[in-house]
Amino acid sequence: QCGVDANVVLLGNRVFVNPRVSRRSDESAMRCWRERCLALPPDVAVETLRDREVVVAASDVDGVPTTTTLRGGEARQFLHELDHANGVLVVDHALEVPSSEMYPDLAPREARDHDARRRVAWARPTCPVDGIC
Repeated sequence: QCGVDANVVLLGNRVFVNPRVSRRSDESAMRCWRERCLALPPDVAVETLRDREVVVAASDVDGVPTTTTLRGGEARQFLHELDHANGVLVVDHALEVPSSEMYPDLAPREARDHDARRRVAWARPTCPVDGIC
């Protein structure tokens, strides 16, 4: 998007360059959220299941490696934005294809590949800090 070969996630005033989740909550500690997205019509809301806590390994804007623990809403926001960076939208987390009165074509467009995109969205990969992803 900006001519830089990097995956960048912004969270408030923090910048995560080439972030990867190195540790996640246990599945039993995941939390339900009702999420919306500015990339979708405002009447679309999706129930998601997100990690309560994630440990993120990344670089800062100066290239210095960092490790950050995010909890609760911050973890949810980070995972939402990381999904975008990985080509996943919040609708891909939905069990059923979401619909929109404001954009009636949403459901038929989403239905075609929804199951495949949902499998990607529901995956919970981790990458060790020193490992190769």
